[in-house]
Amino acid sequence: MERRRCRTSGSLDAKPMLEALGTDIAVRASFMFYNTRQEADVLADAVAELARRH
Repeated sequence: MERRRCRTSGSLDAKPMLEALGTDIAVRASFMFYNTRQEADVLADAVAELARRH
């Protein structure tokens, strides 16, 4: 996979939901008014690639 920038902060408090879904993998994204369509497309492509791998 091509390297992409990623910034993480906070925590994902979804362990009960992930366990109910039978997984421990999650992706969380936040958007603001300054995000571009190109950034959203990069995220969508990366998530699609991760989904194909798992």
